[in-house]
Amino acid sequence: MPLLLSARTLEEKWILCSNVNCQILDSYYEDGVSFTWDGEILNNKAHGHGTAVRYINNEVHSTFVGTYENGIRVGKGKLSWVDGRELECEFMNNQGDFSFRRSFFSIAIAFILMITMLAQSAWAAPSSADLKKEQMNQRFQHEAGQLPKTHVLRKTRREIARVKTKLNAAK
Repeated sequence: MPLLLSARTLEEKWILCSNVNCQILDSYYEDGVSFTWDGEILNNKAHGHGTAVRYINNEVHSTFVGTYENGIRVGKGKLSWVDGRELECEFMNNQGDFSFRRSFFSIAIAFILMITMLAQSAWAAPSSADLKKEQMNQRFQHEAGQLPKTHVLRKTRREIARVKTKLNAAK
């Protein structure tokens, strides 16, 4: 199962909050973006702990609960999107570490992988090539934070060794 990752071009722009007279730096600016801010303000910029809600075309896109310094996200905070993804980490210069918390989506992927592995083991013993593909997919998922049970990496590696041992013994 291939893992698709998308990249976004950064365009930073200061956005004036619609509910108070302060600005927030948006690192992913696009047309139709607006913010509301509920928190402290210093020099007309969000400053201190609070909640910033990001809208695109007047629809909620994401919510950040955490600390801003001079309108820029810093320190510990939690960024939540309306699709259920969450990022809870240390922010520096408006950017987080992007290790996403396990969501319904990643659990669903793990479930599909588990069903696929069970089906493969019921019909035929997996080949070394199949196991190596599976191992590669698991590594990608692990790096993207979408592998809920990391012990499957070790289990797959051991299964590859078993298959290779059986192939070498048969020669």
